[in-house]
Amino acid sequence: MTVYALNGLGRIGKLALKPLLERDAQIAWINDAVGDPAMHAHLLAFDTVHGRWNAAFAHDADSVTIDATRLSGFSPSLAHHS
Repeated sequence: MTVYALNGLGRIGKLALKPLLERDAQIAWINDAVGDPAMHAHLLAFDTVHGRWNAAFAHDADSVTIDATRLSGFSPSLAHHS
């Protein structure tokens, strides 16, 4: 099985993530230093370019869960560094 990592969850990262999850691909890491899991869960659910994603979204301090798939490995936000 191929394991994927995404470098960023901007327009292209979101566009790649949905078909990967639909194929039950394993996502090992999401590297996005801008924002936190709460922001990413909201932006994935309510994408203004690609439309609303019909899935259940949840998040905690370190991950976003889409339906039953927990995506971890979010890099800490640059805003939290001093």
